[in-house]
Amino acid sequence: MITDSPQLPLLGRPSTKDNDAYQVGVTLPEADREDLRKLNTKAEVRTWTLLKAEEHERLMLVYRSMHNATVLCGTLPTELLSLIFVFATATTWLGTRSRVALRLLCVCRRWREVALGCSEIWANTLDTGTFHMGEIGVNNADTDDEGEDGFGNEEDDEKQATWEEKNGRRQEYEYFLFALKLSASRQLALHISSFPQHFLSVTLPEHTSRISRMTIKITSEDVFEQLYQILKSGMPLSATR
Repeated sequence: MITDSPQLPLLGRPSTKDNDAYQVGVTLPEADREDLRKLNTKAEVRTWTLLKAEEHERLMLVYRSMHNATVLCGTLPTELLSLIFVFATATTWLGTRSRVALRLLCVCRRWREVALGCSEIWANTLDTGTFHMGEIGVNNADTDDEGEDGFGNEEDDEKQATWEEKNGRRQEYEYFLFALKLSASRQLALHISSFPQHFLSVTLPEHTSRISRMTIKITSEDVFEQLYQILKSGMPLSATR
């Protein structure tokens, strides 16, 4: 028995202070209670309970996977489930902010496998909203110390807002690249409001052969010149207007 503490919860008669823990302990299976009686210190109890919790978490995932395999959405043929996903991601009113395709990945293992293997879903993702990716670099000056009063000031608030905006654009760009990769050989329709500097020089040229439509906001003569050179090098699927 444990000797470094009087009346260890879960094993013997509890004190008033430990009554809640005792009530939890008595609900354990007899085999677990027997294992607990063999432990000698609280440290051993902590280690044992963490290991048991991890074990049951793994079992819970297995049970949920087994359950999902028996419900209707888990028994649909892959082809039909893919069609449903394609329809769900083709709804333009949701826009990029809803990130429907990413939500599909979080439902269960089978949905994730089907969604990752369906390139049309990710082509739809790129076509159903306008991406605002902007300049995603963060200047070190944005993390200056707080004001003299220790509570920051309006300038700090502005810097925080700027950081959050840049972080949001970074996440949107990562989402864009993720969808671009999974869209495989599908034709692309892109709608881009802002983008980082290397987008025109690195990212876009790799996929010009797949672009059938593209809407892009031009903010300077340099951007126009870069885009012109890309168009000049050839976008065979894009109709000239």
